[in-house]
Amino acid sequence: AKVYTNVAASQPAALFADAGMLGLSVDSRLDASRSVGYHSPRLGRTLCVAPIVDSSSDIATPVSLYGSGVDCCHYRSNFRCDDALDPLAASALLRLPGDVLTNPWMEWAVEDPLEVDGFAKAVKLQSAVYGTKVADKVRFVRWSRDPRKLRDRYLEHGFAAVCGAAALFGLLSTFFALVVVLGPMRIRLLISSTEHAALTALRRTHAFSRLHHAEQRAGDA
Repeated sequence: AKVYTNVAASQPAALFADAGMLGLSVDSRLDASRSVGYHSPRLGRTLCVAPIVDSSSDIATPVSLYGSGVDCCHYRSNFRCDDALDPLAASALLRLPGDVLTNPWMEWAVEDPLEVDGFAKAVKLQSAVYGTKVADKVRFVRWSRDPRKLRDRYLEHGFAAVCGAAALFGLLSTFFALVVVLGPMRIRLLISSTEHAALTALRRTHAFSRLHHAEQRAGDA
């Protein structure tokens, strides 16, 4: 994904279809006063959006860039996602589709379809509340003073998700291999013996603890 600089917010987002990061023009700003939060009942979270405008924007100017975040705003205003409150922030990391960030089989690790749908509904709500004209092509961004740091967090999150999936796959593979080799009955016996050993060790620990407390009380007496 490319990096574009001196981008005016009023420019069509389609001009930056291959962008990953944007450096906005000096007159571009995040209009937090017109932000909204859409509560997704399926996600159980609030999807926040705020239009990004510049000095040439008016009510008839289509908005194609929206600052976005999750659980970082009120239903109306108080948008505080990422660096929204930083007066020196003037850059953005675009939220890229999963198929751009990774292979199709790993899209689930970087993109939640419910979240994508929630942001789209948040834009419709924002337009209905404030009369904003929405562009045909909309891009969601994370407003930031240093978008490279946000990009690195995305990579860390994706790596952690891959490691977690690999570990889960390893555990399941081991379990099913044991089932095949030992059979269901032996697996149940193995689990039962493990539980019995754990309970025995716990009882011994409790007995030792009671004996220790009794000896302490006797010594104090």
